[in-house]
Amino acid sequence: MLCNNCIFPFWGYITVTILYAVFLGLLGLVFSQAGSNVIIGYLSALAYWSFCQLEIIKESSIAYMFPIVNGTLEIQKLVTLFLTVIILLGVLLALIKYSIRRI
Repeated sequence: MLCNNCIFPFWGYITVTILYAVFLGLLGLVFSQAGSNVIIGYLSALAYWSFCQLEIIKESSIAYMFPIVNGTLEIQKLVTLFLTVIILLGVLLALIKYSIRRI
């Protein structure tokens, strides 16, 4: 790659991959906490990933959270993914706080 002057955006891809993994994990945690069942959490994350892989949720859809589209990093989708992670984290903390008060 270096001989042909190819530049690969390594850190951009690593950052996006970590953010996407955090998104899927938090999605599973929120559904798991809301449904009081661990299986619901696993299945929700698996379902979202499967819908993206089977192109039920397409790259042009607003629900498609992976910000690398056609090999390029889209900043708008990256910001949307980051904000979604923050919102899911807030929802998770609120659910945990609510479940602790019930006990």
